[in-house]
Amino acid sequence: MNRKAIMILSDVVRAGLILILAFADSLWTVYICLFLVGMLSAIFVPAKNGKLKELIDQENMKSAMSITSMIDSGTKVLGPLLSGLLVSAFGTKWYFLLIQAPFLFQPCC
Repeated sequence: MNRKAIMILSDVVRAGLILILAFADSLWTVYICLFLVGMLSAIFVPAKNGKLKELIDQENMKSAMSITSMIDSGTKVLGPLLSGLLVSAFGTKWYFLLIQAPFLFQPCC
């Protein structure tokens, strides 16, 4: 399968789901959206790692994987902190609209 297409499609669908979260009226809508975002992330990450292996030659693979892992870990640490600050500054609906933008405008390989 085309990894680039998988990455783009999963990002576009995740962006749509996060947009739905901004206007969710029921808790079940939130649960379903977050479940689907998690499932699409489970598809995105292996496609990203496979595409990385296609683009990087073998002698630079350790370095590339460590940089990718460092970025992923950094976002898991800094993401909740930044999210809390943005929600308290702008409110929940504006926060979900704000975090949707990177899904739509990130470059793919």
